[in-house]
Amino acid sequence: MCIRDRRTPRLEEAVEDRLKRSGFGPEWKEPVSAMVRRVLSAPLDPSFPGLVLEKVGVEDRLNELEFYFPLRTIDPERLARAFSGLAPAENLAAFPLSLEGLRFDPARGFMKGFMDLVFRREGRYFLVDWKSNHLGNHVTDYDPSSLARAMREELYVLQYLIYTLALDRYLSMRVPGYRYETHFGGVYYLFLRGVDPEAGPDYGIYRDRPPAHLMARLRDILLDEGDHPGSMVPAPSREMLPHNSEAPEEGQ
Repeated sequence: MCIRDRRTPRLEEAVEDRLKRSGFGPEWKEPVSAMVRRVLSAPLDPSFPGLVLEKVGVEDRLNELEFYFPLRTIDPERLARAFSGLAPAENLAAFPLSLEGLRFDPARGFMKGFMDLVFRREGRYFLVDWKSNHLGNHVTDYDPSSLARAMREELYVLQYLIYTLALDRYLSMRVPGYRYETHFGGVYYLFLRGVDPEAGPDYGIYRDRPPAHLMARLRDILLDEGDHPGSMVPAPSREMLPHNSEAPEEGQ
């Protein structure tokens, strides 16, 4: 089913099929279908009018994009240093506190993962991740402060920074004249239980666009391309980007 095709028969058929294969009864079809319709029609960003998933065509998206990149030797202390010196007003300024309890042995090798959804709109590229966390029974339980707390406590912030770094490297090899500041649109974490277009964009949607200087610092700390120059995402079965794609104008 196309992400922008939310016609009731097709949507409910797809939901019913997936529920059946996952062992859930038919009583879940209506609530799950309603949730999917809300997510597809919800405006993702007040600063980008018209940015909704139901308008994203199959030619402008990649689902479950696999990535890998060579990793320098990394430990929790080295990782935390990447966030030192961030201005208090920056979205990630408090994140280093969440890393204090992170423990793992020094590691080196390859970082591998999957991005739920990457899509393109007006020359910019966006990351979407789906979250089913239960933060409460009401939409108001998914307000910005509750989402920010969940993002820190579950280390989803670290997750989307890794995703952003991977997508940045992917785009740099495929978009002529690529620049992070110009082409990367942002990250959206959709807490599915709290997304409701009628409640507005402040509920259920966590959004960020990590600053370029932080991404440059993470590249230096995490990426090790000395022995594997150019290693990155395996080529997908279809190209997401035409080679003659035009960059958006600065400031848009």
